Amino acid sequence: MQNSKEEQVFISLREQQLKARNVVNNHFDAINKINELHKNNDDLLNEIDCLIEQSNQEIDNLSKSGDIDLSLLSELENYGDLTDPLGDFEFGKSKSASRFDILDPLNYDQNCSLDDFYNAQLEYAKKHQIDLHKTIQSYLTPSEISSLNKLIKDELSFRKVSCDKYDYMISGTIGVIAGIIDIIFVGVPKDGLLTKLADKMTNGVVENVASIMGWQGAREGKDSTKSAIAFLERLAPVNYDQAKGTDVDNLFQLSTKNHHIKSIGHWPDLIGLMFSILNQFTETSSFVSDGRLITINAKSDNFDLRGNNFISKLFCGFANWVFHLFSDVAGSSGAQQRGTGIPIPFFGLLQFVDIGSFGQHRDTFAKTCVRVFQEGYDFRHGAAMSIPVLFTELCIRLMYFTRCYFFKRWSLDKCLPSASIPEVRRMLLVGHGVMCLIDAADAGIRSGGNLVAFLLRSNLIAWVRFGHLALKDLIASINSGHIDPEAADRYLESEYRKLLC
Repeated sequence: MQNSKEEQVFISLREQQLKARNVVNNHFDAINKINELHKNNDDLLNEIDCLIEQSNQEIDNLSKSGDIDLSLLSELENYGDLTDPLGDFEFGKSKSASRFDILDPLNYDQNCSLDDFYNAQLEYAKKHQIDLHKTIQSYLTPSEISSLNKLIKDELSFRKVSCDKYDYMISGTIGVIAGIIDIIFVGVPKDGLLTKLADKMTNGVVENVASIMGWQGAREGKDSTKSAIAFLERLAPVNYDQAKGTDVDNLFQLSTKNHHIKSIGHWPDLIGLMFSILNQFTETSSFVSDGRLITINAKSDNFDLRGNNFISKLFCGFANWVFHLFSDVAGSSGAQQRGTGIPIPFFGLLQFVDIGSFGQHRDTFAKTCVRVFQEGYDFRHGAAMSIPVLFTELCIRLMYFTRCYFFKRWSLDKCLPSASIPEVRRMLLVGHGVMCLIDAADAGIRSGGNLVAFLLRSNLIAWVRFGHLALKDLIASINSGHIDPEAADRYLESEYRKLLC
């Protein structure tokens, strides 16, 4: 059976490792041999020195007695027949060098792609006649197989959660505190203390952006935020900014209060960016209304997409989208009091859920979501709703780190509260779940059965985070003991980067 790319790369790398190991071992053997010969040479030289000393003594005796012992001379003659003590090790000649294989290393660029790395390994295998059809198991020793099984079990597989009662108590308590913060300080749009704080901060951001782009400030007696908004509106006009039903030939209901959610180009997410660029290039305007996607011609004499080529026009279209969103995030320049901002990312997609019949006017869920947006459930309120969510997230991670480091005495690297750790993920799920339960109970009691009032008091950010965690925990529970693809990808990516370093 044909091996996969990953298996072929492993076999090629393993053969390179084995060859390098053999070459290194051969060199070490040669070095040891040379050291041994050097030692033998030293012993021979010591013996010769002893014989010379004895010869000198005999010569001294000869001068005194006149007798000569020729036995020492005959013994010295034996050393005169010595050959090269290094034997086969003839330096500078090919005789000894031929015993060593030459490594053929592969050099990689740090920006090398996986495909280039794979192709280089195939070329190496072909050049050195490596059989890529072998099994990986044939290259692994028992200790390596044991280490690999441990790695897969501990780091690359979905493992069971081992939270104790204190983990659940901590995460549940933090969730209760976050729920209380959400009820007291977030509440409904326009009235919540955190929403008012978010409004104030948003106004400041809009003014700072306008100042960076050349705004000189408001005239005396004028509202500075509205002046900054008007400046940004003039700086980044777009062709899809229709705000009344007459602007779209009364094809659907459109007003200044809902055109930011119905016009897709006003969505602060990837979908909004794509439609904004498309509308600017094609001189069209795209809307969502009554569960339908509606596109109209929107050619305007007052709008011309700047740029001399496609790339420059694309950049200008992106810049128009960004700065136009800044002009709308705090409401329009002509709005009274708190204007209608831009929607929470991806909130506009709920307009496609055109089902059901709710409330006194028997509106569908899509129309109900538009009404909720008109009541102030916008990007600024979303920022306020994210505060108790962040509080839950940070506190649970901090408590996990504290318990592991100070009480369990784990090493620092094992205490890092990554969401990929099953215990951290479960604690986050419990904390956000408790917060959502409190949020839902508060919204249900105070809304009195009115769906709009219920949604206005619901923390959408918390529910999205809870849903994401619940899905990941469910997948991990179902696949317990099986390979985690994300963990495996992270591990392989890190090992690949090590190869390139």
